[in-house]
Amino acid sequence: TLRNLCDAGKVRIEELEAREKDAKRIYHDKRTAHQQRVAQIEERFANGTFSAAFRANETRQENHLFDYWERVRERQRVQYTTSLKVQQGLLARAESMLEVHDKTTSGKVVSIREQGDASADFCEQALAEVHAQKMALRTFVQGGA
Repeated sequence: TLRNLCDAGKVRIEELEAREKDAKRIYHDKRTAHQQRVAQIEERFANGTFSAAFRANETRQENHLFDYWERVRERQRVQYTTSLKVQQGLLARAESMLEVHDKTTSGKVVSIREQGDASADFCEQALAEVHAQKMALRTFVQGGA
């Protein structure tokens, strides 16, 4: 039913928010570990354990690995934002349909044209968002990032 759809949409939004919170925490942990590792490399270079060449190589590798995690986090953030927009749009549409249903069953007159316009607007916005994400993914894949 529409009420179940609304409830499920709210649960999915909560799940998305929880997943985003976890992703932020994991990224923060990775960033902290990266900073500690770079400090450790510099410390070992300063006390003479690492040569300049080894220091440069280790720092380059560590930065390369952290750059990967930064790109992962950015993709997660974009995916979260897009998924949240879609879920919120679906939830808003389901709630408006539920409202129309409730008005109709209570005997009030509802303009079908108004509901059709709202549906068309939502579909156009959702489709535009999907196309934008598709192009971003295509650019990412072609760029080899």
